[in-house]
This record gives sequence, C-alpha cells and structure tokens, in this order.
Amino acid sequence: MACTISNLVTVVVQGSSPYECFDQPAISDSLFLAFGENVIYVNANGVETEVEAVIDRLEHDDMDGTPRGSGPVLHATFRNCSTSGVLASSISEGRDRVKLFLRFGGTVQTRTVARILDQTKEIVKVLLR
Repeated sequence: MACTISNLVTVVVQGSSPYECFDQPAISDSLFLAFGENVIYVNANGVETEVEAVIDRLEHDDMDGTPRGSGPVLHATFRNCSTSGVLASSISEGRDRVKLFLRFGGTVQTRTVARILDQTKEIVKVLLR
C-alpha cells in the first residue's frame, strides 16, 4: 500500500496494517509504533478498555476555571477507531477518564478528558486534566 504525504514523498507499507479503521494507516501506525504506550480508557459508563496512546507530557499551565491554580498539561492522542483506539464521536468531555503513568516509572493515576483538541479521520487528540 502506498500513502502519499505530499507531491514529493510517498510512503510504501509492506503487508497489511492491524488497524483497519482507516484507508491509509502508514503515518499514524508509525507514530504509535515510535511513541505509543498502553493506557486504560474509561468511558462515562465506567467501561475500561486498554488502548495505545501517544502522551505528550508538557509543562505546567494555568488550569481553566481557577484564579491561580496550575497543573501539568497532558495531551493524549488515540487512533480514531472503535476497535483499536477511541472513536471521537463516543468521547464524553468531562466524564471520560484515562489511567496512565504521569511520570515514567511512577504510579498509575487517573485524569479526566477535558476536551477534544483535534481530530482527523485517523487520530483524535484530547486534553487531560
């Protein structure tokens, strides 16, 4: 399968992808292969699913709705897929949660999905608080 990134670059993938939710998985598969880690996604009904995510652990930032509060900024990127990720249309902002390591080697903590930051046919990126 070939995936054209631009008029100058074409990526050719040998074999088939284990993630059949989108037509051209080469780019997102590479992202998750290089940076993915397993997390537990908990939907608003409490159903837990282990999925692969790319977690961006950013610097502290002002927290929404607090006059002087700050906290770590976490972005989670999932496959936009019901079988191997999280379907963007099923995300319940403020109610869904993600269980993950805040620091490598630390203990698992739970963070709430505050809002969807970006989504494409292949991926969905959320803000965790």
